Amino acid sequence: MSVVNSGPVALDHDDLNEMDRWLLGYLDVHEWATPNLCRQVYNDEQDREDDQVSRQWVSSRLGRLREHGHVAKVHQNADEYELVDDPRGEK
Repeated sequence: MSVVNSGPVALDHDDLNEMDRWLLGYLDVHEWATPNLCRQVYNDEQDREDDQVSRQWVSSRLGRLREHGHVAKVHQNADEYELVDDPRGEK
């Protein structure tokens, strides 16, 4: 018996952390964003002078959201992401 892979398994609301929710919200309002832009805006909004999130952290969160089919790269060779499916739901 073979196993059929139907694609990425979507995350649900409880699988998301604060950064995931923020990224999804940002991409819901804006057409696209880069990890560096998200890092800058998030740190500015959170007034995080001493404990800023890194570009690598934002990239890893976007990568996770991409693996699960919630965001996609705008262009294959660019580091720009867009929202595909919002798992935040209403809670």
